[in-house]
Amino acid sequence: MSHRRLTLATALALVALTAPAAQAQTDLRSPDAADAAVATSSLAGTTSPTDLRSPDAVDAARPAQVDRRSPDARDAAQISVATRGPSLHPTGAPVTQNADDGTDWSDVALVGGAITALLLLVAAGTGVAHRARAVAAR
Repeated sequence: MSHRRLTLATALALVALTAPAAQAQTDLRSPDAADAAVATSSLAGTTSPTDLRSPDAVDAARPAQVDRRSPDARDAAQISVATRGPSLHPTGAPVTQNADDGTDWSDVALVGGAITALLLLVAAGTGVAHRARAVAAR
């Protein structure tokens, strides 16, 4: 028998053995459990399902609501706008702001320092290479 026919015969035998097992899904529940399932499925359209969990399990399943604000922030949020009192900023004096050109000078200094360090490393490497050539030429 050729290899192809042997593979085909093995595949057919496996299909023949597993097909009846897949079709014969045996109900492994007790008779009382099977009757209760039938009764529940017939009533499923008329009543809402009952939550059989304990109150502690229901509370544990809820997501935790954590208020991460400080107590002062919680109090300030509860006070309405009308009862807050006078504003902390005087309304008569105009507030002036400095014009910002968008340049962050600390970043500029950091990049400048990095470029300077890189140039010093290149200069040191060049000096070492030049010295090594001079020593080798002697």
